[in-house]
Amino acid sequence: MSGIKGRWYANCINTKPRSQQVAQLTLIKSQHMNLLPITNVSMAVLVVASSQSLRAQSQIQYRLSSHSQWDGIAKFDGQRHELSKPHGPIHSVPCDPFMSASQEKQLLEILLQEPQSDWPKWLTVREIATDLSKQLPVIVDSRALEEIGIKVDSSTSVIAIENRRSASSQNVEPKPKRWWQGESKSFSVSKRPNLLSLLKTYLESIDLEIVIQHGKLVITTSEQAEEMGIVRLYDVTPLIEEVDRERPASHSQSHMNAYDRPHEEYDLVIETIQHSIDPDRWECLGGNSTIVPSDVRNRKWLVISAPTMTQLKVQALLDRLNQ
Repeated sequence: MSGIKGRWYANCINTKPRSQQVAQLTLIKSQHMNLLPITNVSMAVLVVASSQSLRAQSQIQYRLSSHSQWDGIAKFDGQRHELSKPHGPIHSVPCDPFMSASQEKQLLEILLQEPQSDWPKWLTVREIATDLSKQLPVIVDSRALEEIGIKVDSSTSVIAIENRRSASSQNVEPKPKRWWQGESKSFSVSKRPNLLSLLKTYLESIDLEIVIQHGKLVITTSEQAEEMGIVRLYDVTPLIEEVDRERPASHSQSHMNAYDRPHEEYDLVIETIQHSIDPDRWECLGGNSTIVPSDVRNRKWLVISAPTMTQLKVQALLDRLNQ
């Protein structure tokens, strides 16, 4: 029967004892496959596995076993997310089926910390990913890098800003204090930037950036970051209600029965975002990022699809506007 062309389906007889179970095979003629029949098996399972995409094959993962808590489908956190209130932060959540809000928060907390070790002026993408993998799971999208002529071993650079105040002050006579310098206290500013700021500085020198997706940190190109479609949901209810209160009464009455412009009250907030945060990335100006207003359960929401770095800027802007 080896010459028979066909495809087979195995139907197991589970009503008989295990010793007497026999797989029933049905051969259907086909001109595309050569398969051998299988007999005298207790159970036959046919698993058809699709080949991985080229991009998935080209991604280099830098990950430790201790990062296994980020793997798998995201589960519900068990707590209701807080709602935005006036004069407070705008609450937002990621819309990622493979990453919960708590997992994203853990990643951001690590990125907002100071690096564990000092980074030299020159670092390759591989060295950056290797150092980051000590704290969180990292993926380098090597195929996207190769499309713009960058390899994993390409060097990134950061311009070292030297503080010359101490050197220059040695040759200058001290000046008398001004009236505003009498009782002022100096602010304590950290000398080292956080990990996120450091990553941005190094990677943007070769047109790369980071994306938080599926519970991992992805190093990719700026162009590919726009195409990844990172979606986030923002509760902008306090801002929209404030816009409605400040709108003239005549305008509100005339708009009550108008259905040609739904969600008009969102226009001011959306325009502020699109003209202030990475203007060339929004769809209205030729980019791929989008903002969609939505009313759900008496709350005002913005569904924003944009790269992670743009989302962080949007979050900071909305927080300031609501305070």
